[in-house]
Amino acid sequence: MPPVETTKQDLNLKNRLVNVTIELLLELRAVKLPTMRAVADRAGVAPGAAYRHFDSQASLLLAVVTELFDQLAIELSVSAYGSSSDAEKVRRFAHAYVRWGLENAGAYQLLFENQDDSEALKLQERPGLPILDQLAIFLGRSVGQDEPDENLAALLWAQLHGLVSLRNHKTGMNWGESLQSQVDRIVDMALPAQS
Repeated sequence: MPPVETTKQDLNLKNRLVNVTIELLLELRAVKLPTMRAVADRAGVAPGAAYRHFDSQASLLLAVVTELFDQLAIELSVSAYGSSSDAEKVRRFAHAYVRWGLENAGAYQLLFENQDDSEALKLQERPGLPILDQLAIFLGRSVGQDEPDENLAALLWAQLHGLVSLRNHKTGMNWGESLQSQVDRIVDMALPAQS
């Protein structure tokens, strides 16, 4: 088969298609959610049955997000239970968070890598905030403060999130050290030297 000649017009169109695709990919977009019909089909019920419990896909999503955050909160609470110090609670909390994120990659993506729903923000519905609040309490006490350290909690969470996200998406990467060691190093940066 003879090679196809590329004209200047073809090249311009090719470049435009690449550039438009880049523009579209740079826009934040929500994770594509299953339709109410797909959910009803998988549950083995008629679509009307799903609408009797949830008036919209958005209300079902909020229930899903709330349930997933509740599961994560339980996992994190159990991990910190019985720790002798707040610094140890922070460390166990961090390890449990990373472990949960890697073992539940799809749920993690929905909770932490999806754009906030504007309707939920208007209603001040942020189901995951108590998790960050608890981390702020542990961190504040571990550095000798009477108040939660929300800034330090947000920074620690951002570092842990980056680790989970990269490990979930860049599976072929050579990390050079164990996951446990990486989490410990991140926590060590947040805690005072004597912890």
